Amino acid sequence: MRSFAAAGVMNRVIGILDNDTAGRQAEKQLANAPLPEHYAVCRLPDVDYARRYPTLGPSGASTDDVTGRACSVEFHFGQGCLLGPDGKPVPVRWKTHIDPMNDYQGELANKPYVQERIKEMLREAEEGEKPLGGEWDPMRCLAETLISLAEPEAE
Repeated sequence: MRSFAAAGVMNRVIGILDNDTAGRQAEKQLANAPLPEHYAVCRLPDVDYARRYPTLGPSGASTDDVTGRACSVEFHFGQGCLLGPDGKPVPVRWKTHIDPMNDYQGELANKPYVQERIKEMLREAEEGEKPLGGEWDPMRCLAETLISLAEPEAE
């Protein structure tokens, strides 16, 4: 974002950050360096099912609130895409402690599998095989967030 601003990009620019610890850190860094008025930054919106989500860490398996600590865009394709081959949610694995945020960064333990499920969901939607039901609500929320940031502010 700062590079675009320094290069003089005059188009409307929207930066979307993951709703994880690294995203919170980037958001904090960007807040300390003002951007042009036609730039906007947001983290991915919260999703309810991330508030009690399976995790894997040094202490083993647990359930934790991964909002703001491990929510990538994959979480916005609905809970169905997050189910592993065993029918259970693919857990978040705690990876790195980010000292400035005093928190851990997590990521889906089997992210490639989840991404393949998303591709299949998108293919089904594109081919009209499956109606766009409630599982699309998190993506709709993200789209609404982006549209609101893209609209010029009323003067």
